[in-house]
Amino acid sequence: TQSTWVSHSGIIEGVSCGANHTIVWTNDHRVYSWGLNCDGQLGLGHTKEQYKPHLLVLPENKIISGAVCGAYHTLVWTKTGDVYVWGYNGNGELGLGPRIRQKSPQKIVSLERHFICGAACGGHHSIVWTQKNEIFVWGFNK
Repeated sequence: TQSTWVSHSGIIEGVSCGANHTIVWTNDHRVYSWGLNCDGQLGLGHTKEQYKPHLLVLPENKIISGAVCGAYHTLVWTKTGDVYVWGYNGNGELGLGPRIRQKSPQKIVSLERHFICGAACGGHHSIVWTQKNEIFVWGFNK
């Protein structure tokens, strides 16, 4: 296999990997994703696999604070405390209500009144925590 990267001006702040996909974010507010994309877990608006990093733009040009990947879903939280999710949702791991996969970032509106400052994902569940030490968990529960 051959290594690939894209030129960018920022410093990598973080990396997270799912079962077969990766997300990277930089200090110049850019987010890149690549890998398997059968459930839209790359957040690029389609389900085509990507073998090199592709720039991902969050709605309203929100600035990412951090990101985590589940097996086939992705969750990011922003500098303003919002949460966006995309990918597989067969177990409710996106926290959006209907269990429909999402191919592009979707805001979790039910968390708008909470400032999210961190998150974690298991294979098919998600967890976020707030500045007030509240914890919210959803997804596979067996």
